[in-house]
Amino acid sequence: MSTNEATRRYPWPVEVSLLFCVVIWGTNFVILKAAIPSMNAQALNLMRMLASLAALTALHTMHVRGAGQGYFETFKISPGKIILTGLFGFTFYQTVFIVGLDNTLAGSAALIMASAPIWTAILAALMGLEKLKPAAWGGLFVSLLGVGFIIISGQQVDLGGNVIFGNLIMVLAAMSWAGYTTLNRPLLRNVPAASLTFYWIFVSIIPLAMISLPYLGEVAWSEVTPLVWAAIAFSGAFSTGVTVVLWNDAVRQIGPSRTAMYSYLVPVVALITSVSFLGEQMVLG
Repeated sequence: MSTNEATRRYPWPVEVSLLFCVVIWGTNFVILKAAIPSMNAQALNLMRMLASLAALTALHTMHVRGAGQGYFETFKISPGKIILTGLFGFTFYQTVFIVGLDNTLAGSAALIMASAPIWTAILAALMGLEKLKPAAWGGLFVSLLGVGFIIISGQQVDLGGNVIFGNLIMVLAAMSWAGYTTLNRPLLRNVPAASLTFYWIFVSIIPLAMISLPYLGEVAWSEVTPLVWAAIAFSGAFSTGVTVVLWNDAVRQIGPSRTAMYSYLVPVVALITSVSFLGEQMVLG
């Protein structure tokens, strides 16, 4: 990280947008966890990705019309990298995220996902994008020990196989999100965040549909309540739609590591809402 980048102040609109992401993502854990019993997790994942596609299509359309661009004009800048990053950041990450959430507590999932800044810093350092001092590496090591404790115990001291499996999958999700956050910055220099996020979900929706297809027959569609559909629409339009655009724009403006630091606030919101609405408990011993 350059000296200028390290010392410049955050633009306040970026701070506000990231705080908005924190609130949406923190409540999203609870909303999805409450909706999963009404619909198979993979089927639910596809439905919310379709809602995301609708929201991102609208944002992309408004952008290209305002900029006087062709609908896929900026896609041509780097199609191969856009496709690969989209498959990694949406198809792979969203699939492992929903599997992990289905097998652990909402609060534990949020705590583990808060380790994403750790993986982001490590990856950025290994790629030579940022330089970490010895004290920073020590801090990362201590943070990883904390993540290890959460994997084993979660919010409740429960060593059941499903919980440990879910926690481990959430670690994979956190690492995936960190990789996505770090790798997408070069693309964001040339492609607007709204368009790039649209391209990513556009190339990912068919693979996601193929993954979810075997599970669609398990859903009693007539029994899915309007409240569950509202939860899916909220999660798709905001959690994997608008907020991802805001997050990507923040990565472009202030860098992946600084942006990722806001992830530490997500479990605060998630724990409050999971205790309040799902009845989950914090038990440290």
